[in-house]
Amino acid sequence: MPERVLTQLPQGVVLVDSNLVIDYANPAAERLLGVGAPGDPLPDPWPDFSLRELAANLFRTDPPTRGTLVESDHRFFWVEGLPPSTAETAILIVDDVTERERARRSEREFVENAAHELRTPLAAIVSVMDVLEGGAKDIPEARDRFLKHIRVHSERLSRLARSLLVLARLQTGAEQPRLTVVPVGPLLEEIAGRLDPARGVEVSVLSSAETGALADRDLLHRALANVAENSTKHTQKGEIVLEARGNGTTTEIEIRDTGLGMTDEEQARAFQRFYRSSNGTDGFGLGLAIAQEAVLAIGGTIELESKAGVGTRVRVALPSAKILG
Repeated sequence: MPERVLTQLPQGVVLVDSNLVIDYANPAAERLLGVGAPGDPLPDPWPDFSLRELAANLFRTDPPTRGTLVESDHRFFWVEGLPPSTAETAILIVDDVTERERARRSEREFVENAAHELRTPLAAIVSVMDVLEGGAKDIPEARDRFLKHIRVHSERLSRLARSLLVLARLQTGAEQPRLTVVPVGPLLEEIAGRLDPARGVEVSVLSSAETGALADRDLLHRALANVAENSTKHTQKGEIVLEARGNGTTTEIEIRDTGLGMTDEEQARAFQRFYRSSNGTDGFGLGLAIAQEAVLAIGGTIELESKAGVGTRVRVALPSAKILG
């Protein structure tokens, strides 16, 4: 393979002799492995996998024929070796597959979590049906109570199915935004009016009539409603404030509460799909994930700040649009 081609490859390529001395290393190999110049010994860059042992095995009568996935310091590398043929050097190929492996693991975790979330209400419904068929259907009070359980868990299944569908459509681009000028004040009033806060928690909206944003109204509504509903779940006293303000070419929408707040670890994972904090509140852990996807889809940004025991604030920034009376 011409050297000019090797220098342009994103994969690291190292030629090594039977003494495990480097004969050639392309720039990607120098970056990924920290290898030195020709004539230097082959390094062992990873604590849990020996690159030198792999290279040595390539010179044996039964060299390895399969690649190996190596994880080190939160990065993933696919490592393959080609034994020497007519030349006296073996070839090591290293590819940084961190993003691909993270995506694969994320997809697998998503499927596993979705299956778990679906299984819980389904198991509850089947259990209740067994009780009804066992004779409870003939007792009016028991029958009504168990039918209510079926309705509750059926509605939970329906909400989860809708959430999963929305998330999938946003992430695949199937749900395309339709950007229009959106008056933010009335939108926040509508969202606030549908909240069901704990007794004594005050919900207020702060926004001038002129404040607007360039956005898809439905997607913006979905994002802000999810954030506000999340605040409602975690706020048992104090207030929830939905505020919009113009900031030059940007409209900032902030939802803040005096709820339980989050630890640093919880903040880092707040937008992950199916992540739920340990406070025991109901939900699927999809609200903030969908909010983030919806905001990104309409070209905005979303940030979260929180302090355990103090409260949480979420800021959404979008291109501004002034509402003319």
